[in-house]
Amino acid sequence: MTQASSPIIRRAVSADAHLLAEIGARTFSETFAANNTPEDMAAYVAASFNPVQLEGELGDSRFYLPYRRD
Repeated sequence: MTQASSPIIRRAVSADAHLLAEIGARTFSETFAANNTPEDMAAYVAASFNPVQLEGELGDSRFYLPYRRD
């Protein structure tokens, strides 16, 4: 049996923006799509989970990411 690697926590950087945008858009949509119109969802996701927006937020990096190195 192989052991799972322990998660590592590191400070998020602007290079993480695309991945975070994808994860954020997907999880937000899965959580709130049933209670909103497709138009409202598309507008919110486009404004809130785009890489440019997230790069700006990550510039003041108080954000940390857990990840697993395989």
